[in-house]
Amino acid sequence: MNHWCGSGRLTKDPEPRYLQDGRCVCRMTLAVDDGYGDKRKTYFLQLVTWGKTAEVCGNNLIKGQQVTVEGKIVSDKYEKDGQTKYFTEISVARIEFGMRPKNAQPREAQAHGAQEESSHAASLPYEAPPVPDEEVPF
Repeated sequence: MNHWCGSGRLTKDPEPRYLQDGRCVCRMTLAVDDGYGDKRKTYFLQLVTWGKTAEVCGNNLIKGQQVTVEGKIVSDKYEKDGQTKYFTEISVARIEFGMRPKNAQPREAQAHGAQEESSHAASLPYEAPPVPDEEVPF
């Protein structure tokens, strides 16, 4: 069975992009801690989402936000400059948005130079902004 489930924090803002056929893909890096104290180790896992899920993630998630992910492990290879490159990533089937970092601003405020913080972000700094019904992938 190929099933992976875990939670961690995003290492940077997700960047969605659109393919030529119109599909949206969003890649993210998830930092997952294992152990504690001197034996603590952090793993950096590549995540990929597709379609509406990719759009919602790209528009709402921010660096440092906690997420819980369910998906499958995918390994593949490609050619670049005459060399074969191998990669492994988690193809996300389900993602749950968790707490945002303290003093986090919504993506819209970041894009506009953080000139004004919305009243929603000021009153609920740990909550994700509301997502319109048409953007919910299920």
